[in-house]
Amino acid sequence: MSALPRDAHWRGRPRWPGWTLDLLLIVGSFVLGSALAGALGAVNLGTALAFGQIALAACVVYVLLRR
Repeated sequence: MSALPRDAHWRGRPRWPGWTLDLLLIVGSFVLGSALAGALGAVNLGTALAFGQIALAACVVYVLLRR
């Protein structure tokens, strides 16, 4: 007898809830946007974080429109 419920779709990788992936995408966009701005020569950390906020806002709009 299987230990998994009948409706579980187990394909060798865990199934994540939708909100978890959305949250990871939003936080990742902030981190990547800030790091990219810093690597491309932002004047200071505040400027790099401002570009991270812009990336975060764009990602939030994407997540909201996708649902």
